[in-house]
Amino acid sequence: MIPFGDQLRCFVAAALSAAGIKRHFARGFVMRSGFQFAIASLVLSVVTLSGACSPRLSEPVTVEELEIVSEDVADVSPQLQELRKRRVEELAEACTILQRQYESGVIPLEQLLSARAQLAEAEVEAAETPQARVAVLEKLLALSKEHVQVVQGRVDSGNTSTVDLLLAKAALTSIEIKLLQAKEELESP
Repeated sequence: MIPFGDQLRCFVAAALSAAGIKRHFARGFVMRSGFQFAIASLVLSVVTLSGACSPRLSEPVTVEELEIVSEDVADVSPQLQELRKRRVEELAEACTILQRQYESGVIPLEQLLSARAQLAEAEVEAAETPQARVAVLEKLLALSKEHVQVVQGRVDSGNTSTVDLLLAKAALTSIEIKLLQAKEELESP
C-alpha cells in the first residue's frame, strides 16, 4: 500500500501537471504562458478553498480539533502527541507565511503546494481519533474532487491527456479508501 504522504505528493504533482507546469531539472517549475498561470492559480484556489492551509479563505484542521481524546489512543505517549501537534502548528504557520510570499510573487506556487501537502500529511498523522482523521480526510476528499474536475476540463479542452485524468481519479479513489477505512474504524466498537 502506498503511504498517504506519497499519495498526497502525487496529487500535488498531478495538480501541477494539470496546470501545464513542466518540471525542468535545472530550472524548477516553469509556466510558459498566461493561460498556464491562470490554471495554476485555479489549482491554488482549489487547494485553498478546500481548507488545506489558507488563513483567509478557509481554516485548516485546528489543533483543537485534533485534541479529541479517546480511549483508543491511550497507548500513544503524551510526548508523541505533543510533538505531532507542534508539527501541525509549525507547518500551519509556515503555510501562512508562504501564502503571503506567494501572493507577493516571492516564491513559486510549487513551494506553497509542497508546504500544504506536508501540513495535510501532518494533520492526518496527528489525528488522535477516528473522528479527527475523518475530518481531515473529508477536507482532502473535497480537494481531490475539485482536482478531478479541473483535470476533466483540461481533457475536454484538449490540453492534457486521459492519463492525467486517470491519475487524478486514482488519487481520489485512494482518499476515498482512506476515508472509508477511517469511518469504519469510527463505527467499530
